[in-house]
Amino acid sequence: MDEGLGVEASILAGIADGICVVSLDQALILYTNPAFDAMFGYERGELLGQPVSKLNAPGQLSPESTAQAIHDAVRAHGRWDGDLLSLRKDGSTFRSYDTATLHEFAPWGRVLVAIQRDVGSVRGAEAELRLRGVHVATLLDHFPFPAWMKDPQGRFLAANQALADAAGMADPDLLLGLAEPGGLPADLAAHMRLGERRAIASAQPTVRDCRVDQGCCVRWWEVFHTPIRLQETTIGVLGFARDVSDRQAATQALQERQRWLHAILDQLPVGVTLFDSQGHVVLDNASMRAFNDSDHIPSLSSRQRARWLARGADGAVLDPSDWPGARALRGESVRQGMEFEHRASDGSLRTVLVSAVPFHGGEGPVAVAVAVAQDISERKLAEAALRESEQQLRIIADHHPDGIFHIDREHRIVYLNAPTVHWLNRALHRSDLRLDDFRGRRVWEILGDTELSLNYRDHSEQVMRTGLASSVEESAMIDGEPRTRLIQRTPVRDATGEVVGLLGFARDITDRRQQELARLQRLQEQRDVLVSEVHHRIKNHLQGVLGLLRLRMDRHPDLRDPLAEVMAQIQAIAGVYGLTGQRGSAGAELLRIVALVVQASAAAVPVRFEPGSFEPLALREADAVPIALVINELVSNASKHLAVRDPDRPLRITLDGDSRGMRIRVRNGPAWLAPDFDFAARQGVGTGLQLLATLMPSQGASLSIRQEGDEVLAELLLHEPVVSAR
Repeated sequence: MDEGLGVEASILAGIADGICVVSLDQALILYTNPAFDAMFGYERGELLGQPVSKLNAPGQLSPESTAQAIHDAVRAHGRWDGDLLSLRKDGSTFRSYDTATLHEFAPWGRVLVAIQRDVGSVRGAEAELRLRGVHVATLLDHFPFPAWMKDPQGRFLAANQALADAAGMADPDLLLGLAEPGGLPADLAAHMRLGERRAIASAQPTVRDCRVDQGCCVRWWEVFHTPIRLQETTIGVLGFARDVSDRQAATQALQERQRWLHAILDQLPVGVTLFDSQGHVVLDNASMRAFNDSDHIPSLSSRQRARWLARGADGAVLDPSDWPGARALRGESVRQGMEFEHRASDGSLRTVLVSAVPFHGGEGPVAVAVAVAQDISERKLAEAALRESEQQLRIIADHHPDGIFHIDREHRIVYLNAPTVHWLNRALHRSDLRLDDFRGRRVWEILGDTELSLNYRDHSEQVMRTGLASSVEESAMIDGEPRTRLIQRTPVRDATGEVVGLLGFARDITDRRQQELARLQRLQEQRDVLVSEVHHRIKNHLQGVLGLLRLRMDRHPDLRDPLAEVMAQIQAIAGVYGLTGQRGSAGAELLRIVALVVQASAAAVPVRFEPGSFEPLALREADAVPIALVINELVSNASKHLAVRDPDRPLRITLDGDSRGMRIRVRNGPAWLAPDFDFAARQGVGTGLQLLATLMPSQGASLSIRQEGDEVLAELLLHEPVVSAR
């Protein structure tokens, strides 16, 4: 049986007083310590399983009646104290003082624990109290919190180590005989004294929570006192104190949360109520009390039922047993809510949406349920107005000449107006399809995996992904002829700003596009005629200028070289105007411009022109004259700066390129650049080269000039947008 008590058995075995554990129901001995066995003259374990009445000596009552009386007292009051005439194994008797208390031990359940001492001729309360002090001191040392026993005068008879630690004392025996330890916090000591006085005065246990200010922090203690009674006299007091700061903090936090909960619930714009399994309202907020001022849910309140009316899908009036609150008590959830007509206390009629959900106690039945009631009268009116407005908008949209469509975020069709439905019928070669045939479907599911449907999907997805409106043109064969539509898409957003679909407008611009193309064609033809005429006149004027210069050159031979250079430039410009002045020209052909420049320069020095092979390229009209002047200046400079004019070393002009651009190289020699020459940095550059830098287009052209051996190489690179394939 010692195994049942565990560590307690080893403790009780060392106590000098006899200790016995007796089953409460059958009054059989379950445990005795060695002191108890020796007191009654039995061997260890010999008493186990025996009736406790075997230890009582016959007196005014039989041993069985004495045992029964003690058991009845313990059952009724939890404790029995008194003198007993006990019977040893050898038949001799002795006087003992017994204390029997009721306890719960895991191995046996509810048991009676008896502490017995052979008091012989020692009598009186003082001996009893000291006897109990010995027993209690042994037990209290195993308490994890301060515990003690005092006499009626307030002096310690027993104290445990936890109390000594709280008082700043190393040994609890130092407390014995003292009225109060000086090291305890003053607030705690005051509450201990107050509890002792009340327990002694009332002969009843007392318990109180006290607040103890310990300087750096505030702690809460629970102080318990119970009187020690001998018959009708209080002969001492037993007490203990527990630090319950964590419990107090948790309690305060819970109370604070409850206050917050009530405050939050009362601020909610919807009614909320919590009710138990009997439909009794446990908690509700102000909004709910405006709907239900009963202490039960409406379905269980005869007074409230008359104010509520709900109808089923068939329009029939629902029985209160089918209302959300009643269904929640049966374990059903009504999350979507049920609409009621509710007659308020002022007589007004409102529409109220009520939902309810149950909460089960573990695996058992419904413990509580929550119902939520929301006044949706304004929303119902708004919905009706919205439906009317939508109907009006639909009429307008269906009579609008442009196509209108609305799709959701998954590209499913929400709405198409009549022109859009008509367009889809024509695209599908049908005439019988209606809006309901398209609603909920995607365009590519209707038109198939075609270029038209793929483009439609890509443009729509881009708008919903980026959240930006777009405008694109779309071409399709309708009734055997190409048609062009301008489609504008605008994202549709919800209340949070998230894109949830798009709204599109489609306008057939085929006729307008054709009219615009015809107008542009007419304008282009008029422009070509005008440009050709202007260029022709400019060319004629330039030719006239050339004639005048030739007369001056004949009359003034000393001006031949300067005038020849100027005439070459004018000849290049005239040639350019002659090329670009042709009707339908998209710009001057680059090869012909270079050829004209070479032809004009060939009279001054030997020139070798190597055009190479490449795709024809045209100069942008605005850049034709500046580029012609640049090439002419490069050729003129190369001719002018030859150190020796050697027929065997002609000026070389080469062209190479492809459809994307052209490289023009002008190479002369022998010739040398100045030592400080740097064309890129504009160092050592003369007036002519400065003019080149000014004439160069800002984009699509670059020029470099460098020394290679005894030759100077000028390299002009042209690419888009200055040149383009013809």
